[in-house]
Amino acid sequence: MNAQLLAFDPAVPHRDRLLDAGAMHDQLSLIDGGPASAWRVVKVKYQPGRDLRIVYRDGGAADRLIVARTVPHSQETRFRLFPRDRRLPLLPDVMAPAAPLRSLVDGAWTASRLAGYAPEKCAVVACLNGNPDRPLAYAKLFAHPEEARAASAIAVAVADRFAGRAAGCAVPRPLCFEGTHHLLFVEAAHGRRLTALGEDAAIDATRRLGGALAELHDSGIDLPVAGGGRTSDRQLEHAAALIAAARPELGAAAAALARRLMGTRPRASSFVPLHGDVHIKNAVLDGERLWLIDFDQAYTGPASADLGSFLAVLRVDALIGARTPERAAALATAFLGGYADVRPLPPAAELRWQTSAALFAERAQRGITRLRRDVLVRLPTVLDEADRNLRRGAA
Repeated sequence: MNAQLLAFDPAVPHRDRLLDAGAMHDQLSLIDGGPASAWRVVKVKYQPGRDLRIVYRDGGAADRLIVARTVPHSQETRFRLFPRDRRLPLLPDVMAPAAPLRSLVDGAWTASRLAGYAPEKCAVVACLNGNPDRPLAYAKLFAHPEEARAASAIAVAVADRFAGRAAGCAVPRPLCFEGTHHLLFVEAAHGRRLTALGEDAAIDATRRLGGALAELHDSGIDLPVAGGGRTSDRQLEHAAALIAAARPELGAAAAALARRLMGTRPRASSFVPLHGDVHIKNAVLDGERLWLIDFDQAYTGPASADLGSFLAVLRVDALIGARTPERAAALATAFLGGYADVRPLPPAAELRWQTSAALFAERAQRGITRLRRDVLVRLPTVLDEADRNLRRGAA
């Protein structure tokens, strides 16, 4: 990692070497015990001043992973081979399903593919039976029992109250919850991610995503209140502190932006059941049916929070060159139009505030915690955009 992008961190003095998969190749291959085509970093969780966690993958094997975790204020790093995980002890059995687990998916589950993994927190596994492109179900394994119970309760509530409300929209049904091992099975959503669609099809699908989200907001599902969610005053202050630690030259600007956000927070026009993690990858198109997936972070909060979070993703995509500004604007217009077809949009000033807050407390912060180089390079621009958008809302 270029020193101009991140300040030296005495708590993780060997951070930059660990992030260089090429420099780590021989050591990783020795730990793995076999030849590797090319190790690469596929997931990072970085807390400046605390620790760094990295998932490396061998480019020639999807499930051949090594997890590294640093020890604060030392050169020591602890490595382990996937699927061993001290907080997810059942993970090896989920990756190579034995009879007791297979019976939870009608006994047809014979193989697994890793679909998502946060070390020592959770894993999402596709349950397969011959066809890798059409899973039988997805297994979600949690480290903490309260998170597993909450995810199960949310899945049941969403399926019971939301399924069938939106024309042409579906949500995964919970199939089984094994509370002893914190394991939830949900229906598989088959189809194409919106990121894989052509331009016209993606615009239409994004409009439908807006409509599906509006149906969720109107569903009346009883979800927990998250105390401000990702844009609470506490989260805004945390984002400012994290940015200052990683990029000291941006610390004053980040602190000033956090104060402006906290001082101009609008009164929420409505409190509704939120998805909590709205982005294009959490929608799947199956012919005429749109699947809205991954409700694990759902909660009750301002409708504008979901909308602002989605708009912030599009805005950053344009800033980092992942899509053109015109393309991002077209997707945003389609998304808001689809939402407005079902229920009124929040007031413009409220929506602008939530977009600025999400740019700051979600996008900018994740650029650091996930060590996204494309965001880190343009971090001053992201903060400037959040500030300009906020001032437009106050004008």
